[in-house]
Amino acid sequence: MQATVITTPVLPGKQVIFNLRVPGSSGERASSAGIVVIEHRERRATIIELKDGDTFDTKKASGELDNMQKVTSWLSDRLGYNTSIAFCAFNQPDKESIIRGAKGRFNRDQVMTGEDLCAILGINYSAIQKLRRADQNDNLRYFVENILKIPEVKLIINELYPETTL
Repeated sequence: MQATVITTPVLPGKQVIFNLRVPGSSGERASSAGIVVIEHRERRATIIELKDGDTFDTKKASGELDNMQKVTSWLSDRLGYNTSIAFCAFNQPDKESIIRGAKGRFNRDQVMTGEDLCAILGINYSAIQKLRRADQNDNLRYFVENILKIPEVKLIINELYPETTL
């Protein structure tokens, strides 16, 4: 996937990179960052991993942290900027819940909410949430219509609810 770099007057002094991939070292796999926000005046870069949910198994949470640290090291070596990481659980407004959901792999300074991310990117969080809510009913209908196309699912539903014919 190709990285997308955005520099815009909406975010003065910031450069945003989406889907940055960095090479692995000594036979290791490449690492990637969902979002990198570079603030050139402050000589600072923040590597952000964006997730929709907020609960992960220990192995997944550890892998996310390891991946982010590799990207942080790579960027810091090349830019000479202070770098930090932020694990964003977009739909979880409580940072303590994000920390628990990531099995304590991140501290309070390393987690952010969707509202925090939107503030950094100059995006209206409420407008995004409104659009997502509007899509929920359509998404649910699409899911149900398609799952009911699976004969085994229809059979189970008909067994559980004999009064209903699908």
